[in-house]
Amino acid sequence: MRKKFLAQLSLSLSLLIALGANSLVAQTLQRSQVPALNQTERLVLSLPKDTEVLEVETGEMRYYQLLEQPGRAQALGGIILLPDPFSERHWLLQTHALRRYLAEQGWLTLVVEPPAPPHRPADALTQGENLAAVTERFQQSSLQRLENALNEFTTFDPDIYIVIAFGRSSSAASRFVTERQNANRPLHLILLDAEELISGDRTLDQYLLEIEGVVIDLHRQEREQAARSRQRLAQRHEVSGYHRQGLRASLEAGWQEEMPWLQRQLRGLIEQQILIPFQEQAERAESAETPNDQRPPGRR
Repeated sequence: MRKKFLAQLSLSLSLLIALGANSLVAQTLQRSQVPALNQTERLVLSLPKDTEVLEVETGEMRYYQLLEQPGRAQALGGIILLPDPFSERHWLLQTHALRRYLAEQGWLTLVVEPPAPPHRPADALTQGENLAAVTERFQQSSLQRLENALNEFTTFDPDIYIVIAFGRSSSAASRFVTERQNANRPLHLILLDAEELISGDRTLDQYLLEIEGVVIDLHRQEREQAARSRQRLAQRHEVSGYHRQGLRASLEAGWQEEMPWLQRQLRGLIEQQILIPFQEQAERAESAETPNDQRPPGRR
């Protein structure tokens, strides 16, 4: 699917360049003869050449994933980034700096285009619909996209899996990590300015209590009260993997301008809370399997 998508873009660009080189020919052709690029395709064209664009079709869903290879031979792990669903066409911009930076630091990164959020108010629902049903369909769409992203990592087989959720994607990401975690493949979760989208059967707080991996809860000042509430809940239930920290950048900075701060802060937290503990655990396991007496059998 990726090759087909890129080939279509290449053909469209070639035609546009050819028409631009000969204005007389361009005037005689119908505008409909030139393949039109939608907004997402135009944005994708601005991506770096080493970013792999994956076109995914599952059932009625058609969306894009952006895969960034790590800047080292062996990836430190795999990171899935799920943008805020209300970012809409800005999802590429919201995740661009982090996707590139984390890849440069040695992480295999994959950005998932979020599904369109349920915009309709309750009084605009069609007959037979209810808010809970609409919310559940949206959640299922997000869960399916995260599942496809996780499957994309199968061929790379990273040792560490992390999901980074922006804003109102936090509920879906928390539910996904809770449902897909297992002893052989722990999933870690990072929340960036988490916000509950729509309350369903279970809340974001309830999902966080069931996550066995590390949870890093980063928030701006305006969301500090909700984050502190999650922290107190985690402490009461002795959830040792939960860590809360305020974003160091100013509230007015905006995502793009504050990215250098967020990049360094996030990298440090990932190393301290996820990467280093994993490496230390792997070293202890390796030492336990290695006998202390290195003499050949029969001479011990």
